[in-house]
Amino acid sequence: MKRLRFVDLDAKLAALAARQGGAASPRAASKRWEAHFLLTAAVGVAIALIGAQLLSGTLGLTVALLGIAVEFAGVLGFGTVVLRQEIPKLRRPREDFARGLDADRAEFERLVAWLRAFPADEIARSLRYLRVRQDSLHQRTGLLTGGVERLGVLPILIALYLQFKDWRFGDWQALGDITLVGGILAMFVLMMFALGYLAVALRVRLDLMVYLLTEAATAAGTSPHVEDSEAHADR
Repeated sequence: MKRLRFVDLDAKLAALAARQGGAASPRAASKRWEAHFLLTAAVGVAIALIGAQLLSGTLGLTVALLGIAVEFAGVLGFGTVVLRQEIPKLRRPREDFARGLDADRAEFERLVAWLRAFPADEIARSLRYLRVRQDSLHQRTGLLTGGVERLGVLPILIALYLQFKDWRFGDWQALGDITLVGGILAMFVLMMFALGYLAVALRVRLDLMVYLLTEAATAAGTSPHVEDSEAHADR
């Protein structure tokens, strides 16, 4: 029996994301870059904390300032990626959004047609399995990051505030005086925010797989309501 491999479906969705920038695209590559820049910022905080807490004199200040520079590079990189994604949408937001939906729908229909080549029982089994994994992924990521990805840039601003709330412009010596608690909290906030971004990319990809398999199952004559009841029975 011809077996459906999720790695093949993921590769097709990755190719779709690379070809299109429509509103329904997963934007997985962009979110990976955003998460990488946030992790870079968190590493910068760790370097600054080492310089401020474990080293002394000119060396400690130099390491702390180096860490702050790495942190700001990560924050600026994150902001650049976000702005490159969002600014073009501001020119003709509704028209571009609708055009992206049309393009994505045509691509999704081609993917559904590809899935229909598999046997109906294989599609049904894959769909039941994905729905169980979908529920477990939402629960696990919710426990780990909560809704941190919905807060926008607020966690980044909080992290910067924790570090520089007592700093005055021009006092470069005090810039390296990062408290242990403030530095650890700032690093934790940035890392949780980055993990939240990665979790969003995974959830969006899994949701798209479930949608495509649901459409393929419906086209094959399998009722999605029956599949829902079977999935809940399995759990």
